[in-house]
Amino acid sequence: PTREIEGRRAWILMQAGQPVKAIDAMQALLEREPDYAWGMGELAGWLSRRSDWARLRELARKWVRVAPRETRALGYLGQAERQLGHAEEAKKAYARAHSLDPDYIYAGRQLADIQMELGEFDQAAATIALLRHYAPGPESTSDAIELALKRGSVPDALREAEALLTDKGAGTETFEWIATLFQRVG
Repeated sequence: PTREIEGRRAWILMQAGQPVKAIDAMQALLEREPDYAWGMGELAGWLSRRSDWARLRELARKWVRVAPRETRALGYLGQAERQLGHAEEAKKAYARAHSLDPDYIYAGRQLADIQMELGEFDQAAATIALLRHYAPGPESTSDAIELALKRGSVPDALREAEALLTDKGAGTETFEWIATLFQRVG
């Protein structure tokens, strides 16, 4: 059978509630067909949902070698590295993904979050500015609020929060997150 049929067979196993068999089948296929992007993407998603960070990192590294401009591969690599406690490696992967595709909101937000965690506030501000330019919305405004609060500027955070009140894309979840951020600073 073709790799597409074998890949679909593995996908059906996953849909049928047989994740171990599905993962094993897709990994076996990828050993024979290491450039099968659809298969790598499916397997990466499965490993991520199962929190199998070491295997996800290994797969994402291979995927990046095969397709160095594939931002999803870099996103999964960043996720695995971060979950394994390697903030600097995660930051590199997310930065590369975000530089290749500034519309890739996940990579940009993760990058900004790591930069804030590391106290790299100027870099986080630059990342958030890019996010706001390429993918404006309540998520990037929320990130700007978080950055303002981490910098100790409650007035700037309040100004940003005020802008969310008229953002039609901001839902209950966004406002609950913002409330949590303000509660953390007291």
